[in-house]
Amino acid sequence: MSMTLDNLELIKLFPSYMKDNLDVLAFCAALEPQFRELNEMSQLVLIYSRLDELDHEALDIIAVDLSVDFYMTSLPIEKKRKLISDSRYIHSIKGTPEAVDMLLSAAFDESFVKEWFEFEPKEPRGTFKVITTDRVSELDKYSEIRVAIDTVKRLTAHLTSFEIQRKSVGGTYIGGVVHKIRTVELREV
Repeated sequence: MSMTLDNLELIKLFPSYMKDNLDVLAFCAALEPQFRELNEMSQLVLIYSRLDELDHEALDIIAVDLSVDFYMTSLPIEKKRKLISDSRYIHSIKGTPEAVDMLLSAAFDESFVKEWFEFEPKEPRGTFKVITTDRVSELDKYSEIRVAIDTVKRLTAHLTSFEIQRKSVGGTYIGGVVHKIRTVELREV
């Protein structure tokens, strides 16, 4: 069985004639817990591989350190993790529609970018729309989204609109009533 820092027994590393020495035994007994503690602490250095384990506060610190675009402390923890994990790639492709699309998909559940050549009728070159199905209830969030898009889009590209699409689930019923009144007059004869 191989020895790791988790199951370290230093005394087994010494030659047989040193294993009976009290100083060596004391040395091993004192160092083994220290090595185990170092092993546990070494796991804390790993950031990217442990993103799923980190709490809100740690993610907030990492986001500031990595200059993550459109990172807000009020976001759900899953979206924070997605933004942080995608941030290096987004930084490497800034200025492309894919960067805007990735930023929006990390911030919203369903969103996409529609460019000028996809519009009917054609829009001016270099324009695009953002379309999402998420609910954006606060007006302040629109300006934050705009700032985030401006950080990753091409400087010559212009956002023309931010559309929120809703799908209505349920049927539409139309009813009508026709009421015809017929009066009958009775007279005495």
